[in-house]
Amino acid sequence: MTGFSSVSDDYGGYSWSWELRSVNSRTIDIRIKLPNFLEGLDQGIRRLLVERFARGSITVQLILRSPARDFKWAVDEKAVGELFHQVISICEKYGVEHPKIESLLRLPGIIEKVEAELSEREIADLTVALKNSFVLGVTALSENRAEEGNRLKVLIENFIDEIDIFLSKLKVILDSQTDMVSQNFFERFNKILKAGDIISEDRLAQEVAILVTKSDIREETDRIDSHIQAVREMIADEGPCGRKLDFLCQELNREANTICSKANALNITEIGLGLKSAIDSLREKVQNIE
Repeated sequence: MTGFSSVSDDYGGYSWSWELRSVNSRTIDIRIKLPNFLEGLDQGIRRLLVERFARGSITVQLILRSPARDFKWAVDEKAVGELFHQVISICEKYGVEHPKIESLLRLPGIIEKVEAELSEREIADLTVALKNSFVLGVTALSENRAEEGNRLKVLIENFIDEIDIFLSKLKVILDSQTDMVSQNFFERFNKILKAGDIISEDRLAQEVAILVTKSDIREETDRIDSHIQAVREMIADEGPCGRKLDFLCQELNREANTICSKANALNITEIGLGLKSAIDSLREKVQNIE
């Protein structure tokens, strides 16, 4: 979701640059900086961005340079009048000479330089030109984000391949796991016999169920297999898939945690930890996907 674009143009003596920046965000978040007299552009800009992008924190800034325009001097006559009468009153009270009017006019805020305002027609024409160039900026941002997405796609595919390798190792171990479970069961069974306990059928069934439940990870590996396939299908599509991929990463992590908790051999634990590391790396990259 990271990207940047800058588009410059001019019209009617005005020149400007649109700057669009995008960083990662779980949702679509838009910030727009415009001159006050162009605030009407805001809604159209937001609508276009929401239609084009599904996720990302996007900042839009318009740098506008105005042409030299006619101006006039404006005098705040009300302020001058009130100030003049107050000064006269003070001068008469203390018997001093009255000030000249030009000394009052030099005070800040009394005289201001006022540029001629744009007409509604001029604003409308300028707005159309700005919108047209903004569309080009959005297209450039989209292309820039797509380039970043292609780079991330390669990394994600690599992590998926890594997860698949760990899964294949687990499947090899599962083929010999029945013998391992049987050995563990007989070891526990012998301990009970040496202790002189009488074993009922219910107790025997319970012991078997405990061993099977604690050691069987076939359901977890099957679900991981399914999730991997789903991830591959999503990144092959061109539409937004970041939120779905994030959810799948959560599910993959859940299955990896279960495998680690059920591990009854060091090699399974080591593979489970490697699996978790690859899933964490995958999830970190998925946060950048729209």
